[in-house]
Amino acid sequence: GIVGLEAAIVLIAFVIIAAAFSFMVVNQGLFATERGKTVIQEGLKQASTPLTMDGSTFVRTMEGGDGVDVIVIPVRAFGVKYVAMWKNETVVSLKVGKSAWANVYGGVLYAYSDYDVTGEVVGTGDDTETDFNLDHFPIVTDSETIYLDGVVQVEGALNDYTIVPATGVITFVVAPGAGVIITADYTWTENVGTGDAAETVFNLDHFPVVEGTETIYFDGVAQLKDGSVYIIDYATGMITFGAPPAALVVITADYTWADGETFDPSGYKFDDIVGLKYDPRSGLYYNGAYSSGAGKTAAVLALENSNGDESLDSFEKGYLIITLASEDAAKVRAAITIEVRLEKTAPLSIEFNIPEAMPKDTWVLT
Repeated sequence: GIVGLEAAIVLIAFVIIAAAFSFMVVNQGLFATERGKTVIQEGLKQASTPLTMDGSTFVRTMEGGDGVDVIVIPVRAFGVKYVAMWKNETVVSLKVGKSAWANVYGGVLYAYSDYDVTGEVVGTGDDTETDFNLDHFPIVTDSETIYLDGVVQVEGALNDYTIVPATGVITFVVAPGAGVIITADYTWTENVGTGDAAETVFNLDHFPVVEGTETIYFDGVAQLKDGSVYIIDYATGMITFGAPPAALVVITADYTWADGETFDPSGYKFDDIVGLKYDPRSGLYYNGAYSSGAGKTAAVLALENSNGDESLDSFEKGYLIITLASEDAAKVRAAITIEVRLEKTAPLSIEFNIPEAMPKDTWVLT
């Protein structure tokens, strides 16, 4: 009886061990299945792209009509909630004719602000009032353009109006007629401080400052951008003068600063959104306007309806803007190849040819 009981106990132990081993085998099988599933999903992910074109490609022709200096490609996220378009995880390869670039992507386009005012409605004429006030002051001397119903007025006591830059008060020689709309373009300045013949350090209200955009004024007179006159820390907006500004001198400034938010092109014309300014300090591109053509061949992404981050969300629309420097402009019949590669996905490839005959200085669908 004892021997039989021991045999039964040993048998039960074997059954338990066998069951445990079977569980391990099944568990390993499930683990292998999950690993296989992950590998398949990863393979599918890399075989497809979550980025797709969302309309026709636009190109901007040059003044002579013999080439193209800007390419705009509308894109959207496809089948995903968002697509990360970070500079360090996105590559945009470009081939224009015989020239090619491994990566021209400069990241998402950012917004900037400055002290330039355009189209401010100053008031409405009534055949009586001659004095009107700008919303912002002091303004930069001779920076203003005053309009009556869209017609430019001439400054001067013997002409149409006079203006006091320190106060922004406009005085017309003849009162504007009843119902006449008065508008103005001008550049105003930030009040930085007042000299006391001792202090040399002053701070701007906004920063980071886009490098080289600042103008510093003493009592309305622009100061030289020279290290002996002042130096500026663009990251913090701190100005250090070589010598203390004299007592009671009013220090003002106009400059461009980064908003820290991505630029939303909603409501803008293409000509307004394709101008780029590069800030070497931050390595970011800001929306702006070139004085004469593109300064660098580069690609950026402008996000319409942007929520402020660097991802292309499913509810947003992106515009991949490619600017071509003067020496890199695409001539007629040139073959263009653009490849957008995101992390761990197949690339989005776009190929087209520049039309043979194009109108001058305009936008063309390809």
